[in-house]
Amino acid sequence: MSTLKTVLVLCTGNSCRSQMGEAILNHDLAGLVRGISAGTKPQPKVADGAKRLWQKVGKQATETPSPAPTEGLTADDQPLTVLQAQVAGLQSTVARLQDELLASSELITGLAQQNSGLIQRAQAQGRRMAWLTAATVAACAGTVFTLVWVLSL
Repeated sequence: MSTLKTVLVLCTGNSCRSQMGEAILNHDLAGLVRGISAGTKPQPKVADGAKRLWQKVGKQATETPSPAPTEGLTADDQPLTVLQAQVAGLQSTVARLQDELLASSELITGLAQQNSGLIQRAQAQGRRMAWLTAATVAACAGTVFTLVWVLSL
């Protein structure tokens, strides 16, 4: 009887990469390993981009290769055939995971670019707020000066 090895997928937020890594391990290597995920600064929910990617990938992950035919084989041939089928299945899984990794990389790049744009917009809003604050203070000062001048007449 073999015990399942546990694989910990760790990242900072536990809201995107580590969640997907855990899901891929538990889906594609079910029975071989147990995937768990954690984060050094866990976020309250899984990132929307990670959910979208997993939905896209999850549809592909349900496809499994057909088992190798064993009809007409002797008892001695079957273990080798089973191993060959497992190797073929693993090669197919590796190829699919490489494609998924590429898709994940593209998504992460897109999210990074989106985050960069959001940061630039937030900084621009901060500058606008500083200008509006200065203009408001100047307008209030002018109003107070005018009021004091009118009351002194």
